[in-house]
Amino acid sequence: MSAKWKLSVISVVLAVAPLLGVLIFFVARSNPNLNFALAPSPTATPAIVYSSGTIIEDLNPDTILETGSIGEDGISTQYIEGDLAIEPDITEANNLKIDFSLLNTKLEEIRSKNNLDIYFHLTPIGSTGTFGLNESKKTGMLSVIKMSVMLATYEKLQKGEITKATAVSRYGYSGTVSSALKAMMINSSNEATGALILGVGGVSYVNKVVDSYLLNNNLALAHTPNYAEGGTNYSSPVDYTGLLNLIYTGTVLPAANQKEMQDLLVACSDYFGLKDIPTIAYIAQKTGYYPSSQWALAAYIKNNKGSEYAVSLKIAGKKNQTISKGLVKQIIQAVEASHY
Repeated sequence: MSAKWKLSVISVVLAVAPLLGVLIFFVARSNPNLNFALAPSPTATPAIVYSSGTIIEDLNPDTILETGSIGEDGISTQYIEGDLAIEPDITEANNLKIDFSLLNTKLEEIRSKNNLDIYFHLTPIGSTGTFGLNESKKTGMLSVIKMSVMLATYEKLQKGEITKATAVSRYGYSGTVSSALKAMMINSSNEATGALILGVGGVSYVNKVVDSYLLNNNLALAHTPNYAEGGTNYSSPVDYTGLLNLIYTGTVLPAANQKEMQDLLVACSDYFGLKDIPTIAYIAQKTGYYPSSQWALAAYIKNNKGSEYAVSLKIAGKKNQTISKGLVKQIIQAVEASHY
């Protein structure tokens, strides 16, 4: 083959190669069965991302058994915001009889023994003082974020723009605002949550309501949990202790609405078995879970030692490893055991 002919062949190959690369890329992106991995952005917001690239949060265990999603895809990564602290932020509370040093020791034992990331905030109801560990870090708080949808729904009810009898439907759920609130808060129905989000005017309205009540909050609702419509849901434990303080001591919400929201939180399924802790006299809570690597909680607690406090937390395996949901109960037991 002459040098001139070889040069012509090489020129053709160089001209075609980029086109082939582009073709392969688009075929890979359009075919979910092909396992082409794209590097995650280093500035990505907290999320659970499957290897297929779909953001999924807080799957109902029954849904998992039916679809087999976890077995098929598994968790590829969990993005977090910056480095996580292992030393707490503390301001002494004037009406909580808690040894914060002892609580810190107990939390560190749980964290190190189980290789956990812990996001945690505790504050007395109607008073000052906090104990926080990564309390303002943005993370996916799973179904605990449904508290924001509850607040937005009651805001709409207060304005008279909807009624409890208003029909709402989405993702196969169909019912009234009243029944959807119960399904969302008591049974953590993602479908009922989606119906309420649509019924009140979308995620932008929910975020607007939260912003109007909580200054400097980190909460951003981007989609219905378990339905990846775009964006990422994230918030921080401090957002939910703020919401609990608002629901239990705030003066900006009608008393009737506050009472109904309290009742919904009290009726929430006791997923972590916290009502079995003998020192707890009263608990209102919202749970969140991503079996079996992430668990979340926001709770208002009165105990038999005279303390009344709001606590919010999320725990996750540092390496996305399986962790026991019983660790949530261990953490609340640690809080109770740190009282004097």
